[in-house]
Amino acid sequence: MQGTRYSKKWLENAERRGVPSAVVVEIARRHSIAPESFQILEEMEEVEDPEGKSFFLLPPGTGGNDARKATLMTFIVNAGTDYGKASGRPADFPETPYSAAEVARIINRQKANHWSYSRDVRFVDRNGGRHDPERHAHGRGRQLDPETVQPAGRHHLG
Repeated sequence: MQGTRYSKKWLENAERRGVPSAVVVEIARRHSIAPESFQILEEMEEVEDPEGKSFFLLPPGTGGNDARKATLMTFIVNAGTDYGKASGRPADFPETPYSAAEVARIINRQKANHWSYSRDVRFVDRNGGRHDPERHAHGRGRQLDPETVQPAGRHHLG
């Protein structure tokens, strides 16, 4: 079955982070998440941070729809972002619980900002950079437009 590696990782991450199984079931049910939903991530290079969260580099030429889907599936596989979690660093908004409602909020925000995915991915590709689905641009010694690139450490989900 396609995508089973990341569907398994999703369940492992949710358990490790203490996400109740009822929340995982609700996300899967409400948003039609199945093992094959993770297939988009199988085609990307994975980078894991020190806390065990996965990020995926978009291959050059990735379209906006695939970038948007990879963004959502990255959030789901990581079972949250930890953004806003008490860590000693100030955040611009409080931590949001991982839930089906938060997945719905991200989907709605992505729909409202659908135009930005194609534009941003094309911009980074044209300038020799790589993009991850969290919309962090990774340049190769080139200046990337600060209007398009989020500061390091910020999670821009749509």
